[in-house]
Amino acid sequence: MLTFAQIFITYAKLVNGYFGFKKNTFAASFTGLLVIFFLSAVMHTFGDAAMFDDWSQVGGSIIFFMLQVPGLLFEQAILGLAKRLGVQKPRWWAYVIGYIWVYTWCALTMPYWSDPHIRSGRWGASPAYGWILGPLYALKGRAA
Repeated sequence: MLTFAQIFITYAKLVNGYFGFKKNTFAASFTGLLVIFFLSAVMHTFGDAAMFDDWSQVGGSIIFFMLQVPGLLFEQAILGLAKRLGVQKPRWWAYVIGYIWVYTWCALTMPYWSDPHIRSGRWGASPAYGWILGPLYALKGRAA
């Protein structure tokens, strides 16, 4: 049985083949990321639509999943820079930095996906909106 990831990867390979992108090139990697995260965003958007009564709260999934692409590209750029600077193997501190980066990027982008769920009361969380959206809403005058 195929998983969603395997199906999405297959579609990414088909799109890369259609455009003639060679394997292991920037164009193929970037296009593959776009296709995979777009399909995942669409799938999660259908789930969001099934949860909410109206379409006005749907769309956070697309923003969240599409923002993962620049996050991954930034990470790859840093890894490429480290390689050019002569870092031979990942050291323990490189893994720590990687985990900090992933956590930070998720903390920055997750509110786009989670905020509509929290506001609707479906996730059982307090609508404090966290440390990202809370201050933004306070500046806009929206009640938390």
